Amino acid sequence: MTDATAYRAAHELPGWYAIFAPVTPASRWLAGPPGRVPDTATLAAFVAEQEDYLAGGIVLRTFESFGAGDRRAAEARVWWLDGEPVLVGAHPDTPEDYPLPVLNRVAACVAQLGARFVTTDLALREDGVWRVVEVGDGQVSDLPAGFEPESIIGPLLAAPAR
Repeated sequence: MTDATAYRAAHELPGWYAIFAPVTPASRWLAGPPGRVPDTATLAAFVAEQEDYLAGGIVLRTFESFGAGDRRAAEARVWWLDGEPVLVGAHPDTPEDYPLPVLNRVAACVAQLGARFVTTDLALREDGVWRVVEVGDGQVSDLPAGFEPESIIGPLLAAPAR
């Protein structure tokens, strides 16, 4: 359903950032080939924190305050199929919280991205604005606790081939 080019565009920040820039924190990156560590003299502490998880370069994002007061922000994960939301649930990292995000601004970005099966992780910023934290390829995104795989497999099987 997703070729390698579409996968990278949907799953790696440099591929989706320009489209989602109005709804996500400002970001900059230092590109690099997968598995190659950037100049450690320049970024030694940051690279050390990544351990074996460094893939495709370094990304830095503007800090935005999510949540309210001392309460950690809950994230929502939305699965999109052909530009339409087919499942909204709690993010696997915050399964006890189930926020219901406003999707109109994000839907326009998902449609422009053009990938058939993607996820968006959203968090409510302190000022009440929903922000995209991450975009991902739907094939590799975890389901929230309490959802059966059929809730996403059913729409996938019913989707016409392209």
